[in-house]
Amino acid sequence: MTSPMHICFFSHSSDFWGAEQSLLDTLTVFKQHNIECTLVCPKEGQLPTEAKKLGIRCLILGYEQWVSVDHPIVTRTLRTFRNYIRAKWFCLRYKHVKFTHCYTNSMTINIGALVAKQLKIDHIWHIREYGLSHHNQSFDCSQKKAYSFIVSHTKHLVAVSHAVASVLKPYTKKTIHVIRNIVPLKEAISPITLSESQWTPLQCVMLGHINPSKNQLMAIQAVVDLITKKNRAITLTIIGGANDNYRNQLNKLIQDHQLQRQIKLIPFTNKPLDYLNKAHVLIVTSKFEASPRIIVEAMRLSKPVIVNDSGGAPELVQESGNGLIYNYQSNEELKAAIDYAYKNPADMIQKGKKGYDWVTTHLKKQQYMDQLIALLKT
Repeated sequence: MTSPMHICFFSHSSDFWGAEQSLLDTLTVFKQHNIECTLVCPKEGQLPTEAKKLGIRCLILGYEQWVSVDHPIVTRTLRTFRNYIRAKWFCLRYKHVKFTHCYTNSMTINIGALVAKQLKIDHIWHIREYGLSHHNQSFDCSQKKAYSFIVSHTKHLVAVSHAVASVLKPYTKKTIHVIRNIVPLKEAISPITLSESQWTPLQCVMLGHINPSKNQLMAIQAVVDLITKKNRAITLTIIGGANDNYRNQLNKLIQDHQLQRQIKLIPFTNKPLDYLNKAHVLIVTSKFEASPRIIVEAMRLSKPVIVNDSGGAPELVQESGNGLIYNYQSNEELKAAIDYAYKNPADMIQKGKKGYDWVTTHLKKQQYMDQLIALLKT
């Protein structure tokens, strides 16, 4: 039986990075429970392609984000005007559809809020960013005005972590609902059991786009020091598309120490989780991420993690007990954490098991669905 709800989802992009994958997870769960969904994207791309495979209606609207790195005021003003016109056109064009809710998947767009206001329907704003300033971005208006707009133009605020919720708390008395991403594994894969007898060399892995904000350089420096100064048997495999200049910088460091056999950069693979599954430890050096999906994927594969204390990453480790946390500014603390993992296989294996137990208990599809439906019905 089809639900009387018809939710119009707005994505900030048509790519298929973490936030878009989480949106597709949400659409998948709703679709499985016979809730009608329409996905609106700014252009054609992998996200609408994947959504169409699920039988979800996709519309292309051509709206723009209301954030940028350093655009002049004229550009920002014109963008605001264009988005308002697009929202107006959308409401006129699809008024007959009778949407019951608008659902925005990112704080980097406001089109969903504009549409919901004109259609006079409820709006849910799902925040997946730990602010913007850490990534050298800013809103088209002042931050105070933007956050005030967000909290005043939504019935319910959802955050992917307590760290994200803390960004908006100073601007509202509304409850900010923390609902974590469920992150089901995209590949049919079973966890490889870790063994103390096969812990050497310690096999570390990093997954994600290779760029300065992900801070892979810090991990490479730590591993280089542990190999060259402490004679540790460690390998590090880094998988992901790369910023060319940054990749060249990483390669130079590796080559300068003649560690090409121990430290490898892999630009692309169709099955990145195979590398994670075969590794001993996942290292996450990204700074100020809202809630890294890869940490949950590591939990589902019983792999311990090493993460820094910025953004939402440490919450997952503190709640699940699945790894080690270091200060995001301290090379020495990261080095010490990797060295601890090297010398304490039994404890790290136990942490991996704790992560698996936690994720299979706390991040279930039905729980996720129940939390969101409860909001939509209130």
